Amino acid sequence: MYERWLQQNNFIYFDGLRALSIISVIVFHAAPRFSVENSFTRIGHVGVDLFFVISGFLISSLLIREKRATGRINLRYFYARRALRIFPLYFGLLFFHLFIVYTFIRSRHPLEAQEFIANFKYYLTYTSNWFVSTKPDRRTIFAFAWSLATEEQFYLVWPPVLLILAGSARPLLFALSLLLLTSGLHTFSDSTSQLGWPLLHTIGSSIPPAICLGVIVAVVLHTPFGARLFQFISRKRGV
Repeated sequence: MYERWLQQNNFIYFDGLRALSIISVIVFHAAPRFSVENSFTRIGHVGVDLFFVISGFLISSLLIREKRATGRINLRYFYARRALRIFPLYFGLLFFHLFIVYTFIRSRHPLEAQEFIANFKYYLTYTSNWFVSTKPDRRTIFAFAWSLATEEQFYLVWPPVLLILAGSARPLLFALSLLLLTSGLHTFSDSTSQLGWPLLHTIGSSIPPAICLGVIVAVVLHTPFGARLFQFISRKRGV
């Protein structure tokens, strides 16, 4: 059973979880407009975390299996696939927003338009999660790009790290270290942000613990211990 799982390249059963995560985010943002806010509609952040966990797990699993099968990771192929899958829609939507801002919003909401134009370079370079801050008293146009920037940074950094680190212990320690780092920065943000190097603090705290958790689960399931654990769960559930 475990060997068959290792040969699986498509994780269709995650599509339902992705759908749930997307629906929860949509409900979170739509509920205030329809005055139907409650404890259920306020859990949109859970959907984002779930999506990050799935992303960290899936990407890591595919890369680990490629490295095991071929002894290497084809970074050029990986980046090309990610670019073709994400860039057309993302940049198309970004420039569509730019057109809308210049055509309609700039005359009606000049402060919001000016802020978007000033932040455009960060949206263009997938660094908005580092440099664009949202304000509760004013709408930040294209603010949702922070999650896409986070994903792209993960896609950029993690494959070469996984390629360089041999075995499974080092990637696991690396992911655990990142999890502890970013969790610590979130927990003690008031004190750590005063230590200097504010950009480094921002970058460190922008790493989602959920992505680290997904990476950790993927790495563990590709170790001998993870294999035994997977086989035990499979027997219990009749997989």
